[in-house]
Parts: sequence; C-alpha cells; structure tokens
Amino acid sequence: ELDELRKKLMEHEQIIANINSANFIFAAPSPSLGLIAIRVSTETIMRNACEINGITWKPNARNTLISYLQKYKSEKSMDSKVESNIKSIIELGNRAAHDFNVDWDEFRVAANQFCEIVVWYSNTYYSEESE
Repeated sequence: ELDELRKKLMEHEQIIANINSANFIFAAPSPSLGLIAIRVSTETIMRNACEINGITWKPNARNTLISYLQKYKSEKSMDSKVESNIKSIIELGNRAAHDFNVDWDEFRVAANQFCEIVVWYSNTYYSEESE
C-alpha cells in the first residue's frame, strides 16, 4: 500500500520535487518521523497556496500549519475534506513530534490524507484551468 501511495504522489512530481521534506516521508525509519515529514510537507504546500494567493504576514511572524490554514480559509474557500485532512495531519503530527507514539497504520492514514492534499493543490494551482 505504501508503494501505491508513493506512485500516487509521483504523479505530482512537479509539486513534490519542490518540497524537500517530502523526500523523507517514505524513507523515515519510524512512523513518527514519517509523519513529521508529512506535516512539514503539508505546511510547505499551505504556505505556497497562501503565497500564490497574495496572502501575507508580518515579517517577524512565526507561522505554523495551523496559521497557514486559518489565514487561507479567511481569504479563500477550501473543500471541507481537504481541511479535515490537514487538521488530522496537524493532530497526528503533534503526537509524532511530542510523544513519538504514532504507529504504521496512523502513518498510512496520514500518507493517504497527504496524497489527497497534494491532489487538491495540484488541481487548484497546477491544472490547465488555473493557468
């Protein structure tokens, strides 16, 4: 199943190639480290989505995935499933980073959710219609 997810992500190689942390998702030696890579990669996608839409912050702001999501939603509409996936990744990512107790099943769920976020981002910002 993880190979299928990896293949699905590689269908969006132009996006994944620009996210350094995405290289560590499937190479991580533990599900917690893999999930941290998913969270950081999701944060990069949301930061990019904000920047594409001209959403700005104070220069000294210390932004997080939560702040990117909130700011994006305040200015753009977002599919509720994508929002739910991001919130789930935030929650699992926090557990992975602070408690280091994420299992492989949870990693697989988060990897699936990340794939859906990448598809949303690709369809929204990289499809022919958006050019």
